Order: sequence, then C-alpha cells, then structure tokens
Amino acid sequence: MGGKVLEYEAKTILREGRLEMLFDLVCGNLLSIAEAAIQANLSEELFRKKMQDYSK
Repeated sequence: MGGKVLEYEAKTILREGRLEMLFDLVCGNLLSIAEAAIQANLSEELFRKKMQDYSK
C-alpha cells in the first residue's frame, strides 16, 4: 500500500514541476499561454488561474 502512495506523490511532484516549467516559459515569452495550456492538458482559463496562484 505504501508503494502506491509514494507513486502518487511522485506523479504529483512531476506534474507540479512540469507546470512550473511551463509558467516560466510563458513568463519568458518563449511559449504562448494557449500552447502551454495544451502541453499541460488544461483549458487556457484553468492554466491562467494556476499560473496566477503560482505567482502569489
């Protein structure tokens, strides 16, 4: 049972790291919000919200 918890936590950490990387690319004008949202498999609206929450 503990292995499944660790696997879930690892996936969460990887997803958060990927989002942070996409936020940085958008902030550096290297990627559009639309393109970043596609890469994150999120709607543009949800991506913008997560990006605003991240920058607080």
